[in-house]
Amino acid sequence: GKEGVWALFGTRDEGIFRCLNVGKNVNVGGEISYDVKCMDNIIFREDGNREYINQFAEDCGFKYGKKTQEYLYPYINLKYNTIMFVYIHNESDLKIEKEFAWLTHAKFWRNGRPFKTSRDEFCEHNREAVLKTKRTITTIKNCKELEKSLKDLVI
Repeated sequence: GKEGVWALFGTRDEGIFRCLNVGKNVNVGGEISYDVKCMDNIIFREDGNREYINQFAEDCGFKYGKKTQEYLYPYINLKYNTIMFVYIHNESDLKIEKEFAWLTHAKFWRNGRPFKTSRDEFCEHNREAVLKTKRTITTIKNCKELEKSLKDLVI
């Protein structure tokens, strides 16, 4: 029942954590609980009819249907060995969500309406407008490094 901003990190075979998604909600626990249920109880479906393109205009390599979470989270479960949800901020704040997603280049994050097609170099052309001079963190080796990086970020 707690509001805020959360982030999902995951590892693949190489064991490096990467930010997969960022969200905000007035009930973070409820949203995460639903996402985990999608991972645990739904088998990834290949009957999607729309390319999943993230907010950085990158094609994420799978198709989805009407209920995005029910395609996305089983896909994440299929592709990532370890996942970890992290509570980022204590208010449901769109500005914090957006900035954190850009700082970490959250792979599956979408801010509002999805892109219809991927675009080369969209991220490079728009990064400065969002982040100004802040540095990005895109890969983390372990939980301790993740914790340190999160503390170093000034959001």
